Amino acid sequence: MIQSPWFKRTLPFAIYMLFILISDLLETILPESVAATYLVPVIYPVKIIAVTITLAVFWKSYDELH
Repeated sequence: MIQSPWFKRTLPFAIYMLFILISDLLETILPESVAATYLVPVIYPVKIIAVTITLAVFWKSYDELH
């Protein structure tokens, strides 16, 4: 499964969407002031780093980018 081309291309997008889901869920649970002050500045960099690491791990599999 991990070696399949579709997995390597969809995993970064799935991770990005998972962070959006987590962010939305936390925004509904936490008060608005807490979410705006603490949630967005923390979640966004973690999301970008996670997606970047995933892309870097599978970079050699993306033949169309070479």
